[in-house]
Amino acid sequence: MHKYQYTDTLKEEINLIWEKVQIEDNSHLERINLRDEKNEIFLECKMFLDKELYLWSYIFDISIEFMYLLHKKSFECFNYDKENQSPAFSLICGKLTSLLLGIKELLSIGHEDNARLLSRTFLECVDIALVSLYDEAFEDFIVPGDEICSKEFWKKKIAYGKINNKIRQVINIAGIDDVEMKYYLSQRKKVKSILSDSVHLSSSTIFRSNLIPSIKYKGKLSVNLLGHISTHTPQHMMYIIDEVFHFGSIIIKLIMSKKSPKLFSQFTEIENSKDLFVYFLFLQELVVKYGDCLSKDFVHEFNELVP
Repeated sequence: MHKYQYTDTLKEEINLIWEKVQIEDNSHLERINLRDEKNEIFLECKMFLDKELYLWSYIFDISIEFMYLLHKKSFECFNYDKENQSPAFSLICGKLTSLLLGIKELLSIGHEDNARLLSRTFLECVDIALVSLYDEAFEDFIVPGDEICSKEFWKKKIAYGKINNKIRQVINIAGIDDVEMKYYLSQRKKVKSILSDSVHLSSSTIFRSNLIPSIKYKGKLSVNLLGHISTHTPQHMMYIIDEVFHFGSIIIKLIMSKKSPKLFSQFTEIENSKDLFVYFLFLQELVVKYGDCLSKDFVHEFNELVP
């Protein structure tokens, strides 16, 4: 396998290939310089996000930091008692962290519809993360190298709502009442359905990629395929923030529960274990203080302006 490095020689070589192709085809076409154009648009989108949607962007970053800390602390719990623990929860929290980073990046460069694919996966990962704390079969599903048929497991244990009863059991252990649990799960079901339109090709996702409902120019549609901040972006960000907040709330309650997961049985023994609680309280304060002014009906907002 050749290992190419970016050099002036390589750049010249590529340009010669371009010229050769044109000579052979008797063409005088100028190359489309999407690279510079998209970088300029991405920068413009990020500047708009940092200025006009600063609060959403800031709290989203805090959500990522909380998830990253949860990943680190859960790995420390695994290391504390490797003989009796599984790294599964820490691994899936690592996946959740990387998904959040990807979602934020896509939203910040004006690709809200593409971010929906990652958001849909994010919700599935949250489900599996919660159940894995009490079900060893899900631990085996997560850990690389374990002899388990992922496709068969997915069909039997996860797909088409099969995982829902196990999620309810975990939420019950966390001490969340039935009314709050029903509302939380019903909203998630609606959002999953909406996000699935972007996972499985539909007219809605095609529309949003070609004609982006603009947040900058109210009531207008942008035809800039390279990126434009969508009117759906704030609600998309706030929904993911809300999802991280609820997930964090369940985890914190499980740690303090009498039926705490085996992984967290020695949580207080790990170094700076209180850091996780402090970070969650900070996220909670931000969501409570600014949640109402940042959030709208995301189910309605996600569907707005879609044919």
